[in-house]
Amino acid sequence: MRLLDYIKLKEKEAINNNLEDSAIKYLISNKYYESNQDFYNDYFEEINQEKINEFDNYLNKYLVDKLPPQYILGYTYFYGYKILVNSDVLIPRKETEEVVETALALIENNYKILDLCTGSGAIAIALKKELDKKKMTNCYITASDISKKALEVSQKNVIINNVNIDLIESDLFDNINDTFDMIISNPPYIPVNSKDVEDIVLNNEPSLALFSEDNGLYHYKKIIKEASKYLKNKKYLVFEIGHDQLERLTIYTKSIYPNAIIKGYKDLEGKDRILVIKLGE
Repeated sequence: MRLLDYIKLKEKEAINNNLEDSAIKYLISNKYYESNQDFYNDYFEEINQEKINEFDNYLNKYLVDKLPPQYILGYTYFYGYKILVNSDVLIPRKETEEVVETALALIENNYKILDLCTGSGAIAIALKKELDKKKMTNCYITASDISKKALEVSQKNVIINNVNIDLIESDLFDNINDTFDMIISNPPYIPVNSKDVEDIVLNNEPSLALFSEDNGLYHYKKIIKEASKYLKNKKYLVFEIGHDQLERLTIYTKSIYPNAIIKGYKDLEGKDRILVIKLGE
């Protein structure tokens, strides 16, 4: 059997199991090949039964056990940077890169930034790497999470990406004793008992990082309410939000900070995804 034919067979199996067929090439190419070019060079080559058995055992983690491909590999890429992941942290999403892009446009020299609910550390690491590229090495980033296991993952990611980030175990602001120019967060925001979560997410990614009370708004409201104590000069709050949460969060913010400047941004699919709040003086 040619590698091409084997891939097609497994892609069909993925579709029959209500899984993404694109994951098959992703898993094989990243596990067994140094580059996509090497992978496609072998595309029309015959593979023996021993190799088929090896591939089968590997792909069954996805096709049978239904583990996310990123957890199977143990890493993913976010904003071009390698990020280690396991079941203790959320898998960084493409739309979260747009949150980083939005924040970068606001950050100035000497900014101190707090990444709440950091998980794998993806947002903090991407920000620091990009700021260093811009020679804004005097920007300081603190990242915190309630989960000790998540922070173990983010610590590894800080090391492999060679960045200087201060990591703190904290339930939101509980152990935060500093002030910042920007607070950025992708907190849990899926309503508890939501029926809109894919099985592969629900069964594998940490519920602590997915779900929030108060119809998904609990963490946002807590951060917004307490933010003024931790923001210098009434600077920025930057959130990733659920596509249907912008209006409610705008109303809530205005009820506490009537002079706040609030702006929502859509993601590449045209969904409300980013909320930027500049607190009023």
